[in-house]
Amino acid sequence: MKTRITVHMVGSAHIDPVWQWSWREGAVEALSTCRSAVALLDKHPDFVFCRSDVWVHEIVERYDPPLFERIRAYVAEGRWHVVGGWYVQPDCNHPTAWSYRKQIEVGRRYFRERFGIRVDVGFNVDSFGHTASLPAILAEAGYDCYVMMRPMEHEKHLPSSLFRWQDRTGESEVVTWRIPRSYNASTPSELEANIAAALQVALPEIPHVMCFYGVGDHGGGPTDELISWIERHAEANDAYRLKFSTPRRFFDAVASTREHIPIVRGELQMHAIGCYAVVADVKRLARRAEYALLRAERAAPASRARLDDGLRSVLFNQFHDTLGGSSIAEAYEDARHQLGGAVAAADEVSAGACFETLVSLSSDRLQRVVVFNHAGSVYDGAIVHEPWIHPHGSREPFAGTLLDEAGDEVGYQIVRQSAIIGAPRALLWECEIAPGGVRTFRLDGSRAPGAIATDLGVDAKAAHNSRCRIETGEGTSLMVVSDPAEAEAEEGTGFAGELCSLVVVEDKSDTWSHGIDRFAGPVLGRFVVTRSSIEESGPIRATICTEAEYGSSRLTARAHVYRDRPFVDLSLELIWAERLCVAKLVVPTRSPAAARTDGIADGFLEREQDGAERPFFDWTVDESGFGLVSPDCFGFDGTGERFRFTLVRSPVYAWHDPTPLDANGCYRFTDQGVHLFRFRF
Repeated sequence: MKTRITVHMVGSAHIDPVWQWSWREGAVEALSTCRSAVALLDKHPDFVFCRSDVWVHEIVERYDPPLFERIRAYVAEGRWHVVGGWYVQPDCNHPTAWSYRKQIEVGRRYFRERFGIRVDVGFNVDSFGHTASLPAILAEAGYDCYVMMRPMEHEKHLPSSLFRWQDRTGESEVVTWRIPRSYNASTPSELEANIAAALQVALPEIPHVMCFYGVGDHGGGPTDELISWIERHAEANDAYRLKFSTPRRFFDAVASTREHIPIVRGELQMHAIGCYAVVADVKRLARRAEYALLRAERAAPASRARLDDGLRSVLFNQFHDTLGGSSIAEAYEDARHQLGGAVAAADEVSAGACFETLVSLSSDRLQRVVVFNHAGSVYDGAIVHEPWIHPHGSREPFAGTLLDEAGDEVGYQIVRQSAIIGAPRALLWECEIAPGGVRTFRLDGSRAPGAIATDLGVDAKAAHNSRCRIETGEGTSLMVVSDPAEAEAEEGTGFAGELCSLVVVEDKSDTWSHGIDRFAGPVLGRFVVTRSSIEESGPIRATICTEAEYGSSRLTARAHVYRDRPFVDLSLELIWAERLCVAKLVVPTRSPAAARTDGIADGFLEREQDGAERPFFDWTVDESGFGLVSPDCFGFDGTGERFRFTLVRSPVYAWHDPTPLDANGCYRFTDQGVHLFRFRF
């Protein structure tokens, strides 16, 4: 006789704190949804409610303390079940590993202090893809299971909706359930469809499936009608039974059948490729805020309590519809203010730690420049600082000798400061600083600087060192690069002329880019160089500045080459004014490559060079050893011949298929205005 299947009925309410509304409306919906859930718990003694996210519970605790106490009582009874336990359900592609751990740390502390519980069920049901490092981060924190939904079956085939998700190495694992149809069900007919979908994916050896129901996105949760329907139909079918349950109970029920659960390894992609890049300025600001907080923690460990509000702002704005770029324009005005406040608070803590060191220094006969490295790794690169040489101020640049701690001369170069007042007077020099280290340099104006050994050189149209040569761009080529060591090598071993160009690709997909896995529209054009010149020439750094135009948009690109360094730095200032298209920075690879290695949070992942759009996380390197680094880019694609980095996308804010755009409508388009990007090749 066939075993009767138990359908674990999970009543929940997916609440987007921000999406087609601001966080204020999200807070109102959180309050009303939780009030409704408690009333239903009062009425139906077998009903169990599941709720994730610290943020929702904080809103109730702050604004409706009596309701919070009722929730606390139901948590103690086991009928208000907390899943996920993170601050919010974040985007699971873009945050750093530090942020995922902070989501867990803040959530664990909150639910332990408020409810005396430890959450161990991972829960990100609406996130737009899941990075390959998440199983390791979850397992490290004591999570043994995970619930997700996207990508769905039509976007990524999996051997089963129930699977053992492993990280890249296979060393870490969480048993995972992919919701087969929807995490929402508002009517009995939708509920029946969810039940049918769950039964359809049941494994023959495992007589348990999970089915979610409740009004969601804008909250609402289970209704009296849905709960009553489940009560009436709990034992109505000989093939299955309906049981009020929780994800924890489901995963406990299938634990003994582990050997029958298939293994899936690596990232879970792809859904909504447009969200990798859209609303680019908020993505960059969120990353800056992450690193500002991390730097502040390292600079002043005792100040973590002062950073708590800023940390919550960062974690809140990692919500998948915020960081994913799919919310309304007004929501991003709030996000920019909140993230900017987090950066300011963190920078104040970091600067304060520096000031405390400065005021403790003993007197010295020379003016000093003290440099701090609050990172967790060695800094080895250029320093730019504008010293004020009193009483001359901005009228005269420093013309003496720069000394290190041992009194040895340090070579420097005079470069232009930000203010266009007076002559160039900022100092640029190279140094190495240990993690958490401090270096002190002295300005001795009594003696002239000595000559600097360098392999840098410039001519009318090029800057070069012994390892690379960059030439001013023309036409649609922003710059041309070559390797002097490969000048006589056989064809195909070096770059094919232009190092990069900026192309504009038609993109008529919605904000999420539903239904596509790459931006394969026609190339509408390329930015055309209007001016190019040698901007800096010196013994430490040479710079080529290129200006280009496309349509109503403008680009200023600066390419830097340094003495005896095997890389080129490129900084881009893009003033973007186009619509329904994508700007991609195209970089030819050094040689054909079928695969590459990409950075991900807390690690790396091998990917095929198949032309599909993927999340970009800090760096990539192809099989030839050609690598690219960027802290400011978040999506790209690659083939054997080139990389294409997605800089900006310009759909309408919060535009979701199948809603058409009115040809006569007036809309707000994303990513308009000034954008700054940094790359290292």
